[in-house]
Amino acid sequence: MRSTPRSRLMHRSTLHPGTALAVLVLLLAACSTDVPQQPSDIIDGSDSFGPIDDPGLRDYGINRAPEPRPIALPPVPRALTATPGRDGIRVSWWDVDNADAYALYIAGGPGETPDDAERIQLETLHFMDNVPPGTRRTYAVAAIIDGQEGALSGEFTVTHVAPERQRQLRLSMRESDLDHLFTRNAYSNTLLPAQLSVLPDMETVEVEGVRFRGAGSRRYPKFGFHIRTENRPHFNFGDDYRRGGNRILTNALWTDPSAMRDAIAYQAYIDLGMPSPRTQYAEFYINDIFEGFYVLFERIDREFLHGQNLNRRRGGMSLLRDDMKGNRRRLDMEDNSATFGLDLDSMFDSDEERISFLQEIWEWRGEMEDHDWVGLLDLVRWAWNTPAGDLFEQGFRERFRADEAITFLAIHSIFMDTDSLNVDLWYYRDEDGDGLWRLIPWDKNLVLGGGWYGDFLGSNSFFRYDRPLLSTLTNMIFEKLLQTRGLYDQFEDEIRRLLDEVFHREWLEHQVNHLLPQILDGMTRLPGPDAYHRQPSQHHDDPEYLMHHVEQLGEFMDLRRAWLIIELERRRGRVYGDVERARRERFGIRDGRRRCLTDQRGHTWACLSPRGGDWTGSASVAAIRDDGVDGVNRRYIVQFTQPFQGELTLFYHNAPGRNWLQREEWAGDQWRLDMVHTSASSVTAPLRTRVNPFANMVVGQISAERGVHTFTLEFGPVPEHRRSTAGDDEPSESAEP
Repeated sequence: MRSTPRSRLMHRSTLHPGTALAVLVLLLAACSTDVPQQPSDIIDGSDSFGPIDDPGLRDYGINRAPEPRPIALPPVPRALTATPGRDGIRVSWWDVDNADAYALYIAGGPGETPDDAERIQLETLHFMDNVPPGTRRTYAVAAIIDGQEGALSGEFTVTHVAPERQRQLRLSMRESDLDHLFTRNAYSNTLLPAQLSVLPDMETVEVEGVRFRGAGSRRYPKFGFHIRTENRPHFNFGDDYRRGGNRILTNALWTDPSAMRDAIAYQAYIDLGMPSPRTQYAEFYINDIFEGFYVLFERIDREFLHGQNLNRRRGGMSLLRDDMKGNRRRLDMEDNSATFGLDLDSMFDSDEERISFLQEIWEWRGEMEDHDWVGLLDLVRWAWNTPAGDLFEQGFRERFRADEAITFLAIHSIFMDTDSLNVDLWYYRDEDGDGLWRLIPWDKNLVLGGGWYGDFLGSNSFFRYDRPLLSTLTNMIFEKLLQTRGLYDQFEDEIRRLLDEVFHREWLEHQVNHLLPQILDGMTRLPGPDAYHRQPSQHHDDPEYLMHHVEQLGEFMDLRRAWLIIELERRRGRVYGDVERARRERFGIRDGRRRCLTDQRGHTWACLSPRGGDWTGSASVAAIRDDGVDGVNRRYIVQFTQPFQGELTLFYHNAPGRNWLQREEWAGDQWRLDMVHTSASSVTAPLRTRVNPFANMVVGQISAERGVHTFTLEFGPVPEHRRSTAGDDEPSESAEP
């Protein structure tokens, strides 16, 4: 194998530091969404070939698929990852039994290992690549056993980005008070005395007290904090238009190993000119011990309204939030988590009692009497009594800023917020102005593929992109909106518009490029003598895999987009066809770009990315259940009408209730998956494979002749200590309800 001097790599792949953020951060760079495609990614089939040159596909080739033969999978270093940091790019991988050393290949871009790459021999499981910001690197690694170099891993590509220093919140407490904070009931809202210094601002902060914050999040091992101040520090979202807030609210990011979900989701509303909290990051210290990296966000209150140029006059506006979900057990109403699912007229004898009930379960800002409770009662009564249809549409448009509310719901759907539309929003109305209700987003940590799954709560990395358009649960306003033709049509049109004009892959890449430098230091810090004394770690997963979690966000955006477009057509009755089978006839892909095969339920099963030249042809995939596969229980039957060389990405299901693996766990043994290829000429061989278990995807480097091929995703060998056992990935007891 040829060794390439490092100077050559640097010359070819180094960018000016100022352009670092213009470079796509991870394999986001190599992927373009399937529906719709960017014009530069599509080759006009009529110019490239015609029906004579490419016959198309008569079927999925299932009956002609070659039968895989049993083979021994080679020991390969798995879980290869590379993370930018202050000293360069840190590369790491899993160990291999009996390995004496490892051969690490370093190239300037995908497809260049091993032939056009530098080779370094190491005796460790990690390597620090000291390169300047803007440098793009592709890595692959092989184990050396008894002097023989083994099979090479798949490639991992990353662009180095220099971390940016973030603000430090340094909380000081007496040890007795600190012990009390962490040992008392986590749901206590009693403030405990503390002092706070902020670096580098050196701003004076007069602290009234501190407590934990959140509803369900207080069940997690790592806590968010509510710090109440007597003054209004400017760093807490103060600007030229508003004072800083007197409540410092932090989200612990325990359920978000990417650290980006809150920030990206809130920014989506801001980009469309809608009122939404802003976010910022901070390192959090308690008595000089680092206790985690946090996202801070604006509290929705009168000062927030002032910053949004909204009316905040006491008695002239209402700012309210439904907390029926938090009160339903106390009220013995387990089946209802929204006030808009209650018939208050049958529950109470008078409006006075009804309003008293609303005041008991709804949150408000300022003084209770500042808000229009009669107007809220009218909204609840209308939501219950008005059937879906024309009258409901008329009432909705009379009560809400309808266009803005429908855009709000379309964003909620595109980002697949798995928290419900019962509690995760505020209702605002300017009684001095138009008197229409407006929606303000809240609690956006479970978007972009994150979610709640039974006993796993939010402490998991299960991945789905196909949840329903809206999680309305018992909120009759939004449930009836979906059943009202005029409102639903507008909602559907708005989803399509936003997908086409706003929330495409480039928008997400811009957000990631902006946020990544801000999170690198805080999200990769490990427990140690000066870190995590009171809390276990940054989040529920291994911080080593940060870039895999970032990649998951991009995969979600592509997969959700394709699913939504099919789902909207399906709801119109315009989609029919096979499930777990997909084909594309006579299409083209530019070299290094990607096109995907999506079935008629909106599920994407395979993506193709050619290397070494453009590709034109027809392709299909069929996922056929095979419980004999030790890994993902499917055979992927893939056929090409033209020879294909490049990357094949295969996707699988892995979530409670729909799981293609041996047991329900969100990563675990999935790192062991190898893509095995049985060619059209019936030769079975393992492929160089890269796995991202957080996106349910396996990428193999293939060279395939025309015809029908069989691919399987099988567990390869790893050391015993790397294998998962049932329950390894379950949340700790402190995270259970």
